[in-house]
Amino acid sequence: MERVVTDILVIGGGVAGCMAALQASKYGLRVALVDKGRLGLSGSSCTSGGVSAAPFAHPEMGKEENPDTEEAYYLDTREGGAYVNPPRLVEAMVRESCQVVLETEEVGVAYSKTPDGRFYMTKALGHRYARRCIPIGCGAALMLAMRKEVLQRWVQPLEHLAVTRLLTVDGQVTGACAVHLQTGAQLLIEARAIVLAGGGATSFFPYASANFKTTGDAYALAHQLGLPFANMEFFEFTIIPKAGHTIISSAGVTPFMGRGSRLYNAANERFMERYDPERLERTTRARLVQALYKEMSEGRGPVYNDASHFPEDVWEHFEKTEPDVLHKLKSAGVDYRRGRFEWVPAVHTCLGGIVIDEHGATGVPGLFAAGECTNGVHGANRLSCNAFSEGLVFGRRAGKAAVLFARGQRGPESPKGQVREEAARLQGLQGPGEPASTVLKALRETAWQSVGIVRNGEGIQHGLDRLAELKKARVEATTPAELVQALELGNLLLTGEMVMRAAATRTESRGQHYREDCPPGGDEWRRWVLLTPTGEGVTVSTVPIPE
Repeated sequence: MERVVTDILVIGGGVAGCMAALQASKYGLRVALVDKGRLGLSGSSCTSGGVSAAPFAHPEMGKEENPDTEEAYYLDTREGGAYVNPPRLVEAMVRESCQVVLETEEVGVAYSKTPDGRFYMTKALGHRYARRCIPIGCGAALMLAMRKEVLQRWVQPLEHLAVTRLLTVDGQVTGACAVHLQTGAQLLIEARAIVLAGGGATSFFPYASANFKTTGDAYALAHQLGLPFANMEFFEFTIIPKAGHTIISSAGVTPFMGRGSRLYNAANERFMERYDPERLERTTRARLVQALYKEMSEGRGPVYNDASHFPEDVWEHFEKTEPDVLHKLKSAGVDYRRGRFEWVPAVHTCLGGIVIDEHGATGVPGLFAAGECTNGVHGANRLSCNAFSEGLVFGRRAGKAAVLFARGQRGPESPKGQVREEAARLQGLQGPGEPASTVLKALRETAWQSVGIVRNGEGIQHGLDRLAELKKARVEATTPAELVQALELGNLLLTGEMVMRAAATRTESRGQHYREDCPPGGDEWRRWVLLTPTGEGVTVSTVPIPE
């Protein structure tokens, strides 16, 4: 078995992982970064909008003033998250969001600027003021710049590896076991501290906005160590374009709605006037998605986008800064300037996850976490553009905290018994069986029906029953690729159980958790549904939000 020794191990090559690696590399320690694909080019970050929210208070296009403040940003984020997001984490993001945007600019990210050199600000869903900072080329351009900087800082890239287990000695993390996706070779990575930034589980549902879907790997690694999870019932659903019979994976809703795009149903009604007459299409993403779903389910669909009223300068800026979704629409034969196209629901982001403090600490010595795998700043609903702000801020914080921890530790040790156990577990998964794709399709259909946009107690229980059946399936794993698929399927099944158990416990409607059999909750439900792994599964409880 190949062995790699480092000081800091970062698991995940998205925006949070890259920022953690960049921060850790400043202090003269050895840093290694594991990615299931290619560093900076896999996962959700590179195919997202790549836009950060930050209260620079630079003027919005066409307006002379933008009275934005950190306090307003904090209040918007807390209110948007229906007050179940942790205040201390929200405060940290708000205070440092401008700084991390400037740091990305220093490493080569080109942002859209006004003639006098200030950020070109637009308003995003759920925000009162324009605080949207737009990289030219969106997420792909931002991640390419971060990848280049990570490699220039001599961070060791470990690509095409799936981490399967975190190793501990006396309760402290000391490394990880990984398997190569193409060869099946197993790898032992020893480290003094670890930053877990492996993303969420967007592959849990049949439709997702990102091209590269995450599979709950970080959740599974944390679950192995008994770490608590919170807010797992909250998934962020969005809407993505549809051209004919083609679903277009895209983070394209905010670029359109932020610029004032309009939504019409099949009766040519601008239906958002019924759901949020003040903000209309610039409402929160939760209300937008639920309104669209209701229009479709009550027979007033399809729902169409109309941007024909955009002036020429808006189109020029749109096509320059965020061309990805427009190129996809054009390739599908859509005249996005003058014509209409459909929107359909899809999953966008996981909002709950591993419980961390404001420095990314998980409670296990030496293990820190950041990004979408954590119970971060979003709560019950994410404000547009807050995902990158969160990933940048807490990636940097977790990277620094990992360095401070690692400096006080001796060289990492290898718990040989745990390494042998993991090798035996992987060996036991190999062999003939049912195709993983068949079980995955059944899981996704179950997830959409039981914990999709509209939920109820009976449907959630049916999902749990169906999940128990799917867990019994023996899936085929005769090649390295099939072994990884089997591992990913197991991670998604574990994620599904936590999501459904949490959704069954929260007997209210709040944010993106809409239960048609439960009314909106009040202050009594400003609590977390906490999931704590045990030897036989997870225990579920509700706890006050740490203030």
